[in-house]
Amino acid sequence: MAACVQKVIENCKSKKYRILKTVRLRVHAIEKLLTDDPSLRIIHMIRDPRGIAASRVQWDEFYQAKMTFTFGRVCADMLRDIESVEKLPPEVAKRVLPVLYEEVVENPESMIEYLYKFVQMPYTDYIGKHVKNLTHAAKDNTERFSTQRANPAKTAYSWRSKIRWILSTEIDAICERVYKKVGYLRAKSLKILRDYNISLRDRNMNGSYLEKFRQLPIPG
Repeated sequence: MAACVQKVIENCKSKKYRILKTVRLRVHAIEKLLTDDPSLRIIHMIRDPRGIAASRVQWDEFYQAKMTFTFGRVCADMLRDIESVEKLPPEVAKRVLPVLYEEVVENPESMIEYLYKFVQMPYTDYIGKHVKNLTHAAKDNTERFSTQRANPAKTAYSWRSKIRWILSTEIDAICERVYKKVGYLRAKSLKILRDYNISLRDRNMNGSYLEKFRQLPIPG
């Protein structure tokens, strides 16, 4: 096993670009890495906590019982990440790009190209075709970890028809400070929650965390 791991490490080190996706690695834990390595860039992906909650309940029937406690911790971590970036020196913070998951699924092709530009990687025709194939499939792949979708935006917002009203309001209260930082909005009624035509995002967040730490304009 050690020999195999060493080969993977050596192969990784030989590449020009190295990409790592993490879920529970907190920003404050990598501040030193950002400071020490001027080539390191971070895409800080944020998702509506209500969407996260609905997704977890879907795959874990026991998760519902501990939801309020868990989301106190989840939103505390989200807020701490945001505040950690806000405290970084400007020359370091410019290598962190905050992006909403919802922005990506609503406009996947231009947003993925935007992310490639931020990390200074070439966005080729092959990559563009691959992104299009993943986001314009004939039908959804319903396997748990599949990324192939016929309509990624519809899939991303499907939580609005599934989440219980009481749970939605609880998360609204718990995550209020995160909402204010990135522009998520409370659903003021069950009718609004279920109406996909009513956005639950403030798309004009002047002076927000998102606007403050974006060096490049988001594509329209």
